Amino acid sequence: MYGIGVMSGTSLDGLDIVMIDLKLYDEKKEIHIVASDMVDYGIYFKRKLSEICHENTATISKITMMNAYLGKFIGEHINAFINRHNVDKNLISFISSHGQTIFHEPVGGTEFYEIPSTLQIGDISYISELTGLPVIGDFRTADMAAGGQGAPLLSYFDFVFLQDERVGRAIQNIGGIGNVTYLPPSGSGEVISFDTGPGNVLLDRAVQILTDGQKNFDDDGLIASKGEVRYEIIEKWLKHPYYSMPLPKTTGRELYTEDYLNDCLKLMGNYSVEDRIATLTAYTVQTIKRSYESYLPMDELKEIYINGGGSLNSCLMQLLKEAFPHIKVSRLDEIGVPGVWKEAIGFAIFGYNTMLGIPNQLPIATGAKREVVMGKVAFSDGNPWKRFERLRGEYSGESIIN
Repeated sequence: MYGIGVMSGTSLDGLDIVMIDLKLYDEKKEIHIVASDMVDYGIYFKRKLSEICHENTATISKITMMNAYLGKFIGEHINAFINRHNVDKNLISFISSHGQTIFHEPVGGTEFYEIPSTLQIGDISYISELTGLPVIGDFRTADMAAGGQGAPLLSYFDFVFLQDERVGRAIQNIGGIGNVTYLPPSGSGEVISFDTGPGNVLLDRAVQILTDGQKNFDDDGLIASKGEVRYEIIEKWLKHPYYSMPLPKTTGRELYTEDYLNDCLKLMGNYSVEDRIATLTAYTVQTIKRSYESYLPMDELKEIYINGGGSLNSCLMQLLKEAFPHIKVSRLDEIGVPGVWKEAIGFAIFGYNTMLGIPNQLPIATGAKREVVMGKVAFSDGNPWKRFERLRGEYSGESIIN
């Protein structure tokens, strides 16, 4: 019995697809990846997705049609994934798709209807119709309806799988946006989770602008490693109100816009390309450092594990080690979870909980009033729970339907 997790992050790099063994998870709470792939969106598709993430280029028609198209795109690539890895589709219980966040407003506005809200596109009915499989999606809205900010959601996964009995750990994701889950030693305190600020969202776009589109990102931090970090500029950026906001808090592209980046680049004047990229790389590191010092019990924190695209940037990793000289800083892979696939794995687990009716978020991290079961289910071919029960019952002998 398998489950497929699908993730498309803030960086808009592409689609992560992971298939995990649900039997092993159910019996031993172990993660075993059966197959995994990354589908690159390509420059043109990435540009079109980026357009609908910004108010000055998004339109209702673009959002509506891209919602359908991305669902079709995901469905087609999951079919190709299944065929490529020669997996029997009859053994797949569900697909769990995060979709692509194009707008996330955790606080709301001044008008009566401007309440906290979020929008992920990639219609799950299209995915279901194309694959013939049940699809779970639209996770964040359930948490927000219960008073949460709809993020950070992976704190639930971190809490279940990565807490240590002896030491305090920080699990730091560096995707488009940076977010952390602090895990105290087992039984000794509360989980703390929030968005630390920009991950790669400013850095990647700056590389594209400063290289005239010749590069999409700073591969392994090679550009940054040749530059000088201008910390006096970073200190100015760190005065933004987000970094002193009380918890819970989340952020996204709605803050770190093209205009925001342009202001950053202008403030760096005539610095070299290498210095600008080095400074933006260090900015991500300093937002993490400043956030930890403001919100985490630093005397308990002994280990920091990094996942996401930022973990593959050697320059960024070195700057993190220098920022925390007395704390172990390493990639998440070191403790058994492949960092590049963590989010897709997490959403596969979220989908499994949805099918079982088990809460799959941490209210203490998101600010929700209570635990909820996140996720909506689409299945064009019948009852998804009966299919799930049949596959699960074949090895457990249990029934989840009364």
